[in-house]
Formats: sequence, C-alpha cells, structure tokens
Amino acid sequence: SPHLAKLGRCWELVNLNLGYTGCTDACLLKLFGLSKLRSLNLDSCKITDEGTSAFGYLGGLRYLNLSDTHVGNAGVAQLRGLRHLEELDLSYTAITDQALDHLKGLRNLRSLNLDTRHVTDTGLAKLVSLQDLTSLDLFGASVTDSGLRHLARLRKLESLEVCSGGITDFGVINHISKISSLVSLNLAQNHRITDASLPHIGRLTSLESLN
Repeated sequence: SPHLAKLGRCWELVNLNLGYTGCTDACLLKLFGLSKLRSLNLDSCKITDEGTSAFGYLGGLRYLNLSDTHVGNAGVAQLRGLRHLEELDLSYTAITDQALDHLKGLRNLRSLNLDTRHVTDTGLAKLVSLQDLTSLDLFGASVTDSGLRHLARLRKLESLEVCSGGITDFGVINHISKISSLVSLNLAQNHRITDASLPHIGRLTSLESLN
C-alpha cells in the first residue's frame, strides 16, 4: 500500500512489523529515515534485491526477517553494513551459498535461519567466522554429513535444526556429538540415522530438547 510509505515520518520507531502486508521495494525505500529502528519484520513481503539498498540507512538493526521474500544473493550483499545485527531470517528466499560470503563480517549474529534448499555444505564453511552464533536453522537446506564438520567449530551453538534427510550416523557420531554446547537438536526426516547414533547423542550433556 502507498500509505505504508508514511511510516517513514515516524522518526522514533524502534520496532516495525510489516509481515504479510503489501510492502514493496518502493515502500521499503521510504523508510530510510528511521535511524532508531532496531527490529524489522518483512516476512512474505514483495521485497526484491532492489529494495534492499534501504538497509544502508538502517544500520542500527538488531533483528531482520526477510523470510519468504524475493531477496537473493545481491540483496544479502546489502546487509554487510548491519554490524549490530543479532538475528537474521533468510528462510524460503532465493539465496545460495554465495550469499553467505556477505555474512562473514556480521560478528554479532546470534540467530540465523537458512531454511532454504539452495544452501549446501559448501556454504556452511563460510559461517565459521560467526563465533557468537547460538541458533542455526538449516531445516530444509541441502546439508549432508560433510557440511556438519564446519558446525563443530561454532563453540557457542545451542540450537541446531538439520532436517534435509542427508544426515547419517557418520555425521552424528563424528561431528554433531562434538558440539557440546547444544541444548536443542532437531534431526527429523534424516531416516538414515539409526540406534548407533544414540550413545553419541547421549554425550551432549547440556541437551534439553531432541527431535
């Protein structure tokens, strides 16, 4: 709606939820004056890479939800200046492994959702610089045992979802079992995991939730 553009005059806004609205690139670009904005939800909006140039003016963001938008690799490149970002949702977008190169400098990230099938093992190697990451959602990403070795280097990781069907006992025994900080683990739909993995999952003594 063109009326959404009027929100750009609300200079004191800190939290803005535009999820499931008619917000487009044109609308997003009208928000450049909201310098105090800390949380922005654009879930399922009609945002493309073109509109993401607006994030260059929203450097104070801590939370950003771009789930189910048309944002791709070029759009994620526009997020490199969001140095204070702590939570980022890129699920159901068109991003690939290439987009993850642009996240390396976001060292304050705590929560990252990459539930999208074009993210693969290759992309996970690019996340190791995010050493403060505590939550990682790879539910529908195309991840196999090979990619899990990179996650074992995330020493603060507490919550992990990997439900691609590509994980086997080898990945659990050799990689997941070494992420001692895990509190919540979702391995649903990985039908090649057998009872052989259970003793190794049992070594995760901080685990509170297991699927």
